[in-house]
Amino acid sequence: MFTISTRVRYGIRALLELAKAQEREPLSLHEISQRLGLSFKYLENIFMLLKRGNMVRGTRGPEGGYVLVKRPHELSILQIVTALEGPLFSNECTDLDSSCSRIDLCCLRGLWADLQKTVDAYLGGKTLADLLETESSLPELLFKKLERKSGKQESPIVRGGT
Repeated sequence: MFTISTRVRYGIRALLELAKAQEREPLSLHEISQRLGLSFKYLENIFMLLKRGNMVRGTRGPEGGYVLVKRPHELSILQIVTALEGPLFSNECTDLDSSCSRIDLCCLRGLWADLQKTVDAYLGGKTLADLLETESSLPELLFKKLERKSGKQESPIVRGGT
């Protein structure tokens, strides 16, 4: 079963927060923790891996925190996943130095290798900037969905009042 870990999901969400604040100031882990409702301790572990992966840099001092090392369009989702979890696929069939005695005769090897290439290409082609763009269009999509359901042209955020 192909599972995306909570570490990856939380790591991407935290990087999105940094990307949104990138032009303004560094964000502290405490602030990210509060914004996302995540454990501070868990975020510390995630950011240790992101630092090792050269995706974030910490700054010290009263206004310190973390910033992205690269621009959002330069960070692929595949790079983030790999920094947080390692390679997506760990399968003896796709390992070049496999000890499997049937590797040269097995029809499954090509299947798993093709799947790995497809997933790597897809995630490698998606960036943090793509997710930011999608996130920024979510309120508009929600509005359109609610408008279709109700038949009214009412904002889902501002209802009644002034």
